[in-house]
Amino acid sequence: MKSSSDSGYLKKIREKITGLLKKSPNKFEDEDFHKLRVEIKKLKAVAGFIEFSDNHFSKRTQLKPFSKIYKQAGKIRELQLQHSFLEKHDDFLIEDYLQELLKKIEKEKKKFASLLTTQSSKKIKKSTKKAEIFLKRTNDNDAIRFTNNEKRKIASLIKGLPLKKENAHKLRKILKEDFYNRKRTNWPSRKINQEDDFLQLLGSWHDSVVLSDQLEKATLKSDNKPAETAALQKIKSSTCLESEKLFNEINSTLGKGVFDFN
Repeated sequence: MKSSSDSGYLKKIREKITGLLKKSPNKFEDEDFHKLRVEIKKLKAVAGFIEFSDNHFSKRTQLKPFSKIYKQAGKIRELQLQHSFLEKHDDFLIEDYLQELLKKIEKEKKKFASLLTTQSSKKIKKSTKKAEIFLKRTNDNDAIRFTNNEKRKIASLIKGLPLKKENAHKLRKILKEDFYNRKRTNWPSRKINQEDDFLQLLGSWHDSVVLSDQLEKATLKSDNKPAETAALQKIKSSTCLESEKLFNEINSTLGKGVFDFN
């Protein structure tokens, strides 16, 4: 097990984030938006641990330089996933909508590029370096207390199965923070691979929920052609069914007691 105060993990995150943000906006690949958000999620997880361990550290204040970039990358990522999903249907009735999505993606990419200033890069570097200083002040007892606190929060969400959908969203966030912090220190409790698989399942369900919501909004547009609306509604219906299937699988996995969250 690595020491909880090991700041090398944060340094690697900082290097990956700054490396991605150094890219020219027109060379930023689709997968780069996902990679960026993953690294910021890791940073958020560590910041959550530091805030728990040190009341002089504010996660919200310290990560403020990442806020707009993270949110904008998320908008782009959701539009990309929607386009990729619909493109696989190969339905000529939604070709106009697909083109509209591409235009939206390009518009959001320009907004993203406008956030990548020299000043914002300096603030990001300063923010992560400060977090590294605070992390060095933590110890293994802090890690134990944090892990036990996360376990209590998880247990409270799943104590009354079946899991409710509003609690599934909360569970996903808590598990993600717990997962990244335990992986960072090679914490010897619950099996990392099992939890990773479960997080993948929660993530697939979450993506299907977001996609269903996007398609619902698309079908309500007043300027849609009737045939296009019908095609989108059909796809939305199948997406909702898949979402329910995934949610049932989540409850089935928890019902088997695969994870010792208690």
